[in-house]
Amino acid sequence: MDKRKIFSIGYEDLTTLIFYHDKKNKFILVIAKEDDPPLIIEKKISRAEAFRLMNTRR
Repeated sequence: MDKRKIFSIGYEDLTTLIFYHDKKNKFILVIAKEDDPPLIIEKKISRAEAFRLMNTRR
């Protein structure tokens, strides 16, 4: 498996995850909501964007 979750944070009913593809050197941002209807947004992001999101303090 070349994809792994490197970040996850939940806020109310939304979950933000960042996945990293080792061999392709790509990062994917996923925002998911489990309520009806389920919401899943997936977007390719740069390494800089991924680390900016992971280092943002709330």
